[in-house]
Amino acid sequence: MLFDQDRQDRAAQAHDAHQVGRESTRPVLIVDAQKALARLKDACVVDQDSNASVGRERLCVSFMVHLGVFGNGKSTDPHFAWHEMIERYIEGSGIAWCHVHPHFFMENLLTRYPLLNERMVWFMGEKRVGWIANDDLAGVVAKVLAEGPARHASQNYWLSTEAMNGVETARALTQGLSRDIACDVKTPDDLIALLASHSFEPPAASATEATYAASTLEWMHQTYDGRMDYSAVATTTVADLLGRPPLGLRAWAELHRDAVLAASVATV
Repeated sequence: MLFDQDRQDRAAQAHDAHQVGRESTRPVLIVDAQKALARLKDACVVDQDSNASVGRERLCVSFMVHLGVFGNGKSTDPHFAWHEMIERYIEGSGIAWCHVHPHFFMENLLTRYPLLNERMVWFMGEKRVGWIANDDLAGVVAKVLAEGPARHASQNYWLSTEAMNGVETARALTQGLSRDIACDVKTPDDLIALLASHSFEPPAASATEATYAASTLEWMHQTYDGRMDYSAVATTTVADLLGRPPLGLRAWAELHRDAVLAASVATV
């Protein structure tokens, strides 16, 4: 059979659990996810025996690597919950799988979370997040795909090189950029007020889907109030899999100095 029945039942239970009390996550997307997996099945299944009673089938997709989030399996942030729901679908699909869980991208400093007036404005109070460089993420995913399911099937890889708060992040950037980067410690409500004042427009704001943007703000609130404390950790995944040290924020900033400074947004 294409799908293991026990896995199907678990996926259905997970689907029902995620729907309870979660109207704000747009249930229509759940239907779309189901259809997408059904299309994958229909497109890739080939009958290896002309005798329909035998029913032997094979998937042309044999291994799926999912780029997820640094969740705990019971997230209430809509963006995180969506990824976790998709993971349950994948696990119930019958296809070998591996989930990769990056935390906060260093590249956010070039796009969605730049410096403001060349200052690190940290809207999560004193809380820490785990930083990961895209180069390290790409290296892990490439290795997992190259080595395949024999080694990596049913694995979860958590990527968080350094857990730092705003003050610690500013210190690393000061060293990496060779420029004094101060930190303004604020709260998510301060960000809401800043947006309402129209003193600046976040980068790519016009291209950001509204529900995703609201979920990002929810992530900040949950980080600030402690619900995301489980994620304020550093992991050894990059070193374990790639056999080399990961790229820290200071070294990353040295490599991308001009881009980080160019991305800084001036408020008015």
